[in-house]
Amino acid sequence: MNCENSAQTVGSIGAGNSIFELTLIRQNVSFLLLDAFTSPCVDENSALSARPVIVSDSAMPAPRFIFRMTHYLDCARFFADRQIRSKNHGQSQLCHQTSYASIVNRRGTEFRTPCDRAINDHVAFYFSPLTSMAYTIHMGNVDLVDPNGVVRGKATMDDRVFFVAGVNKFVNSQLPFWFSDTACNSQSPPPRFEADVSKIETHVDWSLFDDGSYAAGIPEIGYTGVTRYFANRDDPPRYQDRARKRMAEFLVRDAIPLSMFDCIITKTDWIKAQVESMMHAAGVDLPVLAKRGCYF
Repeated sequence: MNCENSAQTVGSIGAGNSIFELTLIRQNVSFLLLDAFTSPCVDENSALSARPVIVSDSAMPAPRFIFRMTHYLDCARFFADRQIRSKNHGQSQLCHQTSYASIVNRRGTEFRTPCDRAINDHVAFYFSPLTSMAYTIHMGNVDLVDPNGVVRGKATMDDRVFFVAGVNKFVNSQLPFWFSDTACNSQSPPPRFEADVSKIETHVDWSLFDDGSYAAGIPEIGYTGVTRYFANRDDPPRYQDRARKRMAEFLVRDAIPLSMFDCIITKTDWIKAQVESMMHAAGVDLPVLAKRGCYF
C-alpha cells in the first residue's frame, strides 16, 4: 500500500501553531513548565479556583474529537481559503505564531512520520482542549508573533479558538493522516504512529483522558469532556509521563477542508461574535460556541 497516498497504512516510530517541547523544562526560568505542571492550578490536591469547570465524573464514551488551537484573527484567512493548511504547504497561510521557534524548526526537519514526511507537512491537532501547551500560554510563557514576524507581547488563551472535528469523519475521507501516542516533540522515547482509525482506542492512552473530574464538555457535538488534570506525578506510575501523552497528536497531511469541522470554540461571547462576523463575510457556515470550560 502506498504510504504517500493512503491514510490506512500502519507505521510506528497531535501541534500546529502551538508547539511545546517538554524537554525544555528547567532550561530557562521564564519557561519552567515543570513549575506550571506542579502549580496549584493543575494539582489534584489543590482547591484553588483557576481550574476549568467540571462537567461530570461519569464514564466517557466515544466518539473521539480533535482540537486545532489558533489565534482568532487567523480565522478570516481560513474562511477565505475554505481550509486550514500545514506550515509547509506550497500556498502557506501567514498566521499568528504562538510557539517556540526552535521546536517548530525541529518539527520541520528532525521529527517525521513513518512516510518520512515532516510533522510540519501536516495540520496538527490535540485530542483535547486542555493540554500543557494551552496551560503554558495561559500562564503567559509564550510570545505572540504576528504574521509579519513582529512580537506582540505574551500570548493569551483569551484570543485562542479551537477548530473541532470528530475523528470518525476521517474513516472514509481520503485525507492522508497519522495519529501519535505522545507529543511529536521528543525522541525520548519517540512517538509511535498509527493510521488506522479502528485502532485509535488502543493506540492513544485514553485512560489519562477519561480519568474522572471531567471538564470542557461540548454537548452540542457529543463531546463529554476530558479529565482536567494533565500534570506529571510520580505516583501512581501511570502519571509519570501524563503530560506528554495528553499531547498526543492527530496529523492531517497538507490541508484540511473546513467541511470536516463540527464547530469552532471560543472563550468569550465577544470572540464568538468576531469569528461569526468573519465567517459570514466569507460565506462560511460553521457552529461557533462560547465554552469557558474549554479554557484555563
